[in-house]
Amino acid sequence: MSHATPMSTLPPTQAPHDRVVFYWLVAFLGAIVLFGLTAARTILWQDYGHFTLRIVTGELFNELGLALAHPLHFWLGQLFVWALPVEPAHAVALASALAGAITIANVFGCVLSLTRRLDAAFLAGLSLALANTFWRMSTMPECYTVTTALLSAELWCLSLYFLRTDNKHTRPLWLVAAFFFSGLGLANHNLALLTGPILGLVLLHGFFTNRLCWWRAMLCAIAWVVGSAPYLALVGIEASSTGDLAGAIRSALFGNHYADKVLNASPSLKLAAISVAFTVLSFFNLTLPLAAIGLWRVVSDPARRGLWLSLAAALLIHLLFVLRYNVIDQHTFLLPAYVVFALFSGVGYAQLAQRLSKQRIRTLFVSALVLVLLAPGVYVLAATLARSSQVLGEYARNKPYRDDYRYLFVPWGAGETSAQEMAEHATRLAGDEGVILVGDAMASFAIRYTAGLQRLDHVEVITIKRDSAVDWSMLLGRAIVLVPASESDQPIVPPVGMRWRADSPLFVLENETADEPSKAVAP
Repeated sequence: MSHATPMSTLPPTQAPHDRVVFYWLVAFLGAIVLFGLTAARTILWQDYGHFTLRIVTGELFNELGLALAHPLHFWLGQLFVWALPVEPAHAVALASALAGAITIANVFGCVLSLTRRLDAAFLAGLSLALANTFWRMSTMPECYTVTTALLSAELWCLSLYFLRTDNKHTRPLWLVAAFFFSGLGLANHNLALLTGPILGLVLLHGFFTNRLCWWRAMLCAIAWVVGSAPYLALVGIEASSTGDLAGAIRSALFGNHYADKVLNASPSLKLAAISVAFTVLSFFNLTLPLAAIGLWRVVSDPARRGLWLSLAAALLIHLLFVLRYNVIDQHTFLLPAYVVFALFSGVGYAQLAQRLSKQRIRTLFVSALVLVLLAPGVYVLAATLARSSQVLGEYARNKPYRDDYRYLFVPWGAGETSAQEMAEHATRLAGDEGVILVGDAMASFAIRYTAGLQRLDHVEVITIKRDSAVDWSMLLGRAIVLVPASESDQPIVPPVGMRWRADSPLFVLENETADEPSKAVAP
């Protein structure tokens, strides 16, 4: 079977389509080695810890609502915990590593299909793999790389739908596949809904221009429903158990606490600036300039206008959604946009390569490659400089055992053990039947996980606030440990006749007259 050349002006020395699978496997293996070796080995703070705890305890439904259930990632994590002979937290991180590697291989394959240049595909995939935020999410227990794996598959299939003009019978199947991956993306995260309008317009255009017959259009819709079935089933279960279909749909779209943020129309300049800063840190190389050149294809290539407009629209929609989504970790939601940046950077490189001599192409490739490979050193240097200048200022969290600068700027999860150290310290002080008071809810997940791992079934973990009252009568008589939200926090006021003994950076409650550490008892 012959194939049309995606960009007919490219040199004839490029990789043929029948080798794409081989190159996909090579890219996948390289990425899985990188992410697997740098994946987190232990329990982590914040949402990372929450994801791990939910997966290990089998808590698919949670108090945050269906929008934060992420069933596909949940089940993938459970499969890894069951199948891999490593600590559960490590297994869940490796699930993210797998999805991250698939994303890199898909980007590589998509750029190869768009440009037929191995050097363009290699640079695009490598720049994304070493991008700070993407690398981080590929080594942490998070659902974002599952999102990007499915989005990159969707965009690749969409690209092939536009590119494969030689066979009117098989070409529509690529659009069917794009709809399936879009639906499967919804079974992981609601971000998958953002490209829905693009696929819908492509389908309508194909139908009204007689490129798609009615039954193939219906096949696209069926493929989307099949892909999204795991999530749609959860909505049905929720509606059946509560008797409130509208409430279940609202929970599926917004969760129980995030509707105002999802529908927000007033972006925060501070959060947007942080997102831009992390994007620049992630792509401090030639990726963004090359992506800008690639975006020029939107207006300069009328033969592929539909394809370029679809990719550009995907980028614009994700940027507009994320930059007005006012949550503290806003920049992590930019990963889908990073995928499109990488795709356009590969196209931009190919565009330049068409116009340069072989010597200048070589110079461009080496320069771009060297800048990308500097990434690990740049991230360590950024953490060092930020720490020395105390750039976080009042925003530093100073959690027990944690170096905020290493945590924020160094992307690989391997070596980040502060949450584990904190949790093991707390459970060691609490013993088999103690009480652990936690000043930061985002730290409680690591403690609960560690207590479960150590089979401390009778340890009680209670999240408290500084201004909240503690019913000491229900707690005294057991070992009581306090984990402050910050190492600089002073402990809460103890009950009469008791005092906090510092066991840095934690605290243990004891009698005021105690000479040796002992269980807190009623005076």
